Amino acid sequence: MVINYLAALGVLAVAFAVLMSTDGIHTRIGACKKFIAERFDSEAPDQFDMLGCLICQGLDQDDITSQALIQIIAGSDNSSSIIGWLMLRLMSSPASNRRLQAEIDDAIATGRVSSPAKDAKGRSGISPGRCARTCRLRGRPLRGMYLPSGTKIGWSTLAMQRLKKTFGPDAEMFRPERWFEASEEQLARINSTVDLVFSYGKWQCLGSRVA
Repeated sequence: MVINYLAALGVLAVAFAVLMSTDGIHTRIGACKKFIAERFDSEAPDQFDMLGCLICQGLDQDDITSQALIQIIAGSDNSSSIIGWLMLRLMSSPASNRRLQAEIDDAIATGRVSSPAKDAKGRSGISPGRCARTCRLRGRPLRGMYLPSGTKIGWSTLAMQRLKKTFGPDAEMFRPERWFEASEEQLARINSTVDLVFSYGKWQCLGSRVA
């Protein structure tokens, strides 16, 4: 699913070309430029991915090259961290691991995905830190308390993702099935809570929509 997701963005091949270039950042930039140039070739087929969307929106080759580099550099640490976390959780959760393996095996057997996964087929951790804010000049009331001006207000991302009233009594467990079992109302609450890892308002991560 991770490979299919990245391939659907249209940046998987770009990322592979860049990461395989080990001679320095300039060589990596060159690899990215080469890949984008191939997409702008007059004989290149139309592709319905993120790069194709940017081309349709009228961005020129230089703009799209910059966008591709930003996506690769900005998301590399996050992607490697979440993939590593996912693999650890799967290895320590036999039931979830077996269910995922069964889903993959079934998809391969029915021809819905290739083995190994190919780019063409792909196209059809939570930070425990606190996000502090400073109370405005006039202060404000909050749940029966008055917060004077300059008060530092923070919230724990880790604690938010362990709320039992949102994720259920087994919130501490790695159990992906909760997304499939939740009611429509509960699912909306779960998803909105998970989205908070990107913060909110003017502090929201600029890459949240891509992620």
